[in-house]
Amino acid sequence: METRQRAGRHPGEWTLVAQFGEARLIRHVSGSLQLRGGTPADRAEAHDWIVRFLRQHRPKAAARA
Repeated sequence: METRQRAGRHPGEWTLVAQFGEARLIRHVSGSLQLRGGTPADRAEAHDWIVRFLRQHRPKAAARA
């Protein structure tokens, strides 16, 4: 899978940190991270990236959309 990183923004609510297939890692205005959507493989790829680059963060899992 290809990892895409971009700085997308949803006005006043959250910022897109990175996307892994259909899984999106977002940062809320409060500073918390959340991993939304994606297949199990997408989410595993996101987890590996988070462990490597964002060790201090543990994103909350969201209901699958």
